[in-house]
Amino acid sequence: MPKPTLRFHDLAREEVRDAYQYYESKRPGLGDEFLEEIDKVIQRTLDSPEIYPVEFGEARKGVVRKFPYIIIYTVLDQSIFIVSVFNTDQDTSAWKRRVKR
Repeated sequence: MPKPTLRFHDLAREEVRDAYQYYESKRPGLGDEFLEEIDKVIQRTLDSPEIYPVEFGEARKGVVRKFPYIIIYTVLDQSIFIVSVFNTDQDTSAWKRRVKR
């Protein structure tokens, strides 16, 4: 079975970029560590799309190690759609509005 395709919500891309810049400003190289942990969750998701639990509606939640982030995604046919790369200190309503029920 081929790996699913990967797509990002535009705001999810911004969340990754903003978090990267924030961590790099705290310590050079920390942003790269953040991206590595994000990539690990995404790779696990691509290898086994249903590995993470359903969180809300059809959306699943992958927990990012070492950083207070979760990756919210949906699975549709052969596609993984990253809805949000979400800082767990924020209000969940921000990403919940992006999930179609």
